[in-house]
Amino acid sequence: MSDGNNDHNHAVMSDPELRKDAESFLRQILLGKSARTLPDRSGNGAASEDGSFVKESIDSGTSAGSPDRKDPESISRVFSPDGFDDLAARVEQATGKKIRSYQEIQDDYQKHLKEDITRMENERYRKKLESLMQNCEISDYWQFENINDDGNPEYSKVIEFCHNWIQDFRKAEAGLVIKDPQGLKYRFTPGTLLWLYGNFGVGKSMLAGAIAHKLMQEYLVQVEFRQWHTIYTRMQMLRDNEKEYYNYLEMLQTVDLLVIDEIAVDNNKLSEAQMRDLGMILRSRKNNGKNTIIISNATPADMPRLVGDFCYESIKNYSLIFPYEVPGRNRRINSLGSYKPEGWGNN
Repeated sequence: MSDGNNDHNHAVMSDPELRKDAESFLRQILLGKSARTLPDRSGNGAASEDGSFVKESIDSGTSAGSPDRKDPESISRVFSPDGFDDLAARVEQATGKKIRSYQEIQDDYQKHLKEDITRMENERYRKKLESLMQNCEISDYWQFENINDDGNPEYSKVIEFCHNWIQDFRKAEAGLVIKDPQGLKYRFTPGTLLWLYGNFGVGKSMLAGAIAHKLMQEYLVQVEFRQWHTIYTRMQMLRDNEKEYYNYLEMLQTVDLLVIDEIAVDNNKLSEAQMRDLGMILRSRKNNGKNTIIISNATPADMPRLVGDFCYESIKNYSLIFPYEVPGRNRRINSLGSYKPEGWGNN
């Protein structure tokens, strides 16, 4: 190789654009976009029998057409993958700057690809969870790890059942057999009703909120968690807008899990209109095979009188009904000092 050629090659290797094209070429190889044939010295395309690249000498600094440095694939018309170790060594010798090997670039590409995929998945998860949480009137504190059973075995059984209900939520269509806290076996089918009832402040809403959090956070289940007063008020507001009213009603009837809190609060009887609307929503959800949670202070014995015959028949229409009393003390009393509602017992 002549001194003139050495000087020319030194100038080529020192060119930062060439180094950029070289790494671009390696990336193109990784992506499977580089050319499979290269021009031979006569300018004709040629490839070896195994389909590998034809190695093109760079001694003269020219080829069949100089590489277009603005084109990331232009270097592929001059160098083959097999010649890249030689190219990298010459660049390092001429400039003192090392071009990463094919394996290094491949490893780096794979690492960043996984990182990018993880980042995008996490971002999609975060946005989805934020969207789901907008449909819930629940506190961030309502998580299973924050529930204190006070050492009450009956309370522990209810918590255990709630965990099991979550695990079986997605298995309804398979008709799997599950056990309740009493050890009784049931066939879990679409359209089950979990009914939590009990005194004020015992943690009914917190239990349902913990279920909702778990389903949204781990399975991205679509949950609507509202007080019955909120649902009914919104339905009333939308009645003059037929399209929005029916869109809202359809959502209530088809959302993966609907949690209705404060039904017949303080044992107050629903109006005839509320009885009709609540019964219609519950009946439609059962017909659509959707699971529902209802929360109330009222006992099963009081519920027929408070919600009316039609609504109560809609509740009974569910293929499986799990009415569980949440026992224990009113946990809100401690925050109010010694005050207790008139007639309130120790439990």
